[in-house]
Amino acid sequence: MPVPIIVNKFGRLTGWNSITFNFFGRDIEGILEFEYSDSVEWENVYAGGKMPIGEGEGNYAAEASLTVLAEEWRAMQDGIPPGARMQDALGAIICAYEYGTKVYKDVVNNVRVMGQGVGPKQGDKSISVKLELKVSHVNWNV
Repeated sequence: MPVPIIVNKFGRLTGWNSITFNFFGRDIEGILEFEYSDSVEWENVYAGGKMPIGEGEGNYAAEASLTVLAEEWRAMQDGIPPGARMQDALGAIICAYEYGTKVYKDVVNNVRVMGQGVGPKQGDKSISVKLELKVSHVNWNV
């Protein structure tokens, strides 16, 4: 019986262990989740007839959130000036994906912490902190 050939089109896939994060000039190791996205509003413009005659472009919007271990959160706080709050700090998050020998970097710009929350419960083996972020824009693959 012939051995089936498995086609491995992409090779080793990028996973969580292939990503590094840098925020406020330091690498973040205690990160559990990082979400970021962007969008632009587009709509059809109508005039005479039932078909659109063009399209209109609206505003650009970017969103992000970050979940880290409580120990990482404290280390991040140590990185800002004494007496300042996390909400006062402004920076960028660099997310680098290693794929084979190439590194792809996304930069989430003008990151400001809008809110932070902790919700430990009985039985937890670690405590995480979710940070709601305000960002200006995302530069993809820079």
